Amino acid sequence: MGSPNSDNWNPDRSASTLPDYYGALGIAETATPDQIKRAYRAAMKRVHPDRASLEAKAESERMARFLNEAYRVLTDPAERRQYDTNRRSAAIQDEVMNRYFGGFGVPGGRNDVYEEILAVAREQNRQERRRNDRHATASLLRLFTVLLAVGIVLVLLWGIVASIVERFV
Repeated sequence: MGSPNSDNWNPDRSASTLPDYYGALGIAETATPDQIKRAYRAAMKRVHPDRASLEAKAESERMARFLNEAYRVLTDPAERRQYDTNRRSAAIQDEVMNRYFGGFGVPGGRNDVYEEILAVAREQNRQERRRNDRHATASLLRLFTVLLAVGIVLVLLWGIVASIVERFV
């Protein structure tokens, strides 16, 4: 069954999304009128405003209104048909938008395009920093190797020069 903290209970929705009446009542889309009635009664027992504390009364009233709306829509055959049609249409539209346009989520939402763009940019920056770090490390190793080689050559030359000077002195 849905809980007051789930998205199913949120009647404040954008124009492109429909409320999830089935989820709010915790039933399948194929539920019979009797199953809808039982689920509605059970949900109303959990959230009824008369059972809520004073602090939670407003939220409880909001949830009760939402459950009443769900029950009204799902028990009227014509409204239920229209609701199901609208849900299917919205699901198809969301699928098309996600497939062909990458979805246009609201900022901070699950399909937030801007967050995805920023995430890709952050990952590219991380990869470039790693690549630059590897290049810097390789450059330092080359420099150290060259300096070591020069040092060895200088020591060898010093030894050769010293031995030549010793023969002549």
